[in-house]
Amino acid sequence: MRRAGAADKAAVERLVHDAYAPWIEVVGMRPLPMEADYAALIDAGRVHVTDELDGLIVLVPEDGVLLVENVAVRPGRQGVEGRSAVMMRKRLSP
Repeated sequence: MRRAGAADKAAVERLVHDAYAPWIEVVGMRPLPMEADYAALIDAGRVHVTDELDGLIVLVPEDGVLLVENVAVRPGRQGVEGRSAVMMRKRLSP
């Protein structure tokens, strides 16, 4: 895992689109992560991606804790070992 950089913005947006697009029909609207400003989130250092850019987690600092705002995994990689939110968190731990 690494922090996303400005050069990753298009890949991050594509990943989020691919991960959440199937839910549009289910919930009747675009899921909120699809509306996020990823340029701003990346600039703030809140987006962390896998090296292969097939998964991401958005972490927001709040009162001494980190809020997991979004976890997205490329559909073809969902359920693959090492891509769960728990594994992402462990990779981010010091």
